[in-house]
Amino acid sequence: MLVILQDEADATVWRFELRNLTVGAAIPGGFKLRLLTEDLQPFPNNENIAIAAIEQLYVEVALLPGKGIVWEIEPLPENYVREILRF
Repeated sequence: MLVILQDEADATVWRFELRNLTVGAAIPGGFKLRLLTEDLQPFPNNENIAIAAIEQLYVEVALLPGKGIVWEIEPLPENYVREILRF
């Protein structure tokens, strides 16, 4: 998971990007990348789904300073532990 600050003039926008760990490999179809509020609630445009194998999945979201976000993927990997990322 990469978290990248986007260059937006009027808002602080973060890009949450999922790529395969193997260079050149794709994310299989059916994978989901989902963002949730820190109390685990969905919000509009909070997920992206790979319909077919693709290079990357991403979700962009504007966050206020001090706000938290939780990311998850489906299917959940072994040993996955939710954590709140603060911005």
